[in-house]
Amino acid sequence: MKRTLVSLGIGFSAAVLAYIVILFVEPTMYVEKAGNIIVNAFLIGSIVTALSFNRFKRKR
Repeated sequence: MKRTLVSLGIGFSAAVLAYIVILFVEPTMYVEKAGNIIVNAFLIGSIVTALSFNRFKRKR
């Protein structure tokens, strides 16, 4: 459960960072395109974090 929450937190922070970057760099971007970028940032951040946890977990 802890790893899931960490993965979701990383994904959420990646989405917020993407939102801030879009606001400052390209404020006239269409909503659909910006939404796709934000959702993809969330999914990619969450999935990569979860996969890296599985790859580098400790063997007991």
